[in-house]
Amino acid sequence: MGERPSAIAPLYSREGITLYLGDCRDILPALARESVDMVLTDPPYGMKRFATDGKDYLHAVAPALRQAWEVLKEGGSMFVFTSPWEAVKVAAKVGLPVRRLFWM
Repeated sequence: MGERPSAIAPLYSREGITLYLGDCRDILPALARESVDMVLTDPPYGMKRFATDGKDYLHAVAPALRQAWEVLKEGGSMFVFTSPWEAVKVAAKVGLPVRRLFWM
C-alpha cells in the first residue's frame, strides 16, 4: 500500500454539510469526538468467504467501527451496509448497541 495522506480535506463542504471520501482509517482519527451527525459506510463484506481472502471480517472492520462510534454525536446515526446477521455480529464484537436494524 502507498503512503497515507497527512492532511484530510473534505470532498464537499457547504451549509453545514461536510462529506469525506476516503479510507476511514485516515479520516476518522482527524475528526473530533462527538462531531459527526451520520456515518455511512460499506465495509468490505464477504472477507474470509473466498480462499484468496484469508482475512477475518470482524477483525478487519471492528477498529474502524469503534472509531466511527467515537466521532458520532449523541443521537447520531450509523448506517452500515451489510446483512442483518453480520450487523448483529459486528455490533456485538465491537461492543456497540444496535438500536434499530433495517435490512434492504
